[in-house]
Amino acid sequence: MRDYKGKIGTVVIFTATWCTYCKEEIRAAKPVYEDNSLRGIQFLMVFQDYDVGDIRRYAKANAIPWPVVQKTDYSMKVFQREGQGVPSAYFLTNEGKVVASLAGRNSAKHYREAIDLLFEEHFK
Repeated sequence: MRDYKGKIGTVVIFTATWCTYCKEEIRAAKPVYEDNSLRGIQFLMVFQDYDVGDIRRYAKANAIPWPVVQKTDYSMKVFQREGQGVPSAYFLTNEGKVVASLAGRNSAKHYREAIDLLFEEHFK
């Protein structure tokens, strides 16, 4: 998260290449990313897959515009602690505070509402 200092916040999306609903989640998140990436909101996608090649191919095939990473021991602890499946998204302030989370199928409207909470928290 050090690379995201100075940003308003970060949207961390947990996903998997085998997840059917995750493709819909990417489509819902893309316009929100495009509207907010220059406003200080960073997106990061964490894949629950083991094969890095599969992740790269999936990211390219789905034209994912934000950084994608493979799961780590730490991300899995967070993911398991929260108890949500894929897709799920967490909206973190630049201090790491979770201000909102989404689970399951979501629309761009849901993403925008959660990002509004990041801005509200930042400008308190």
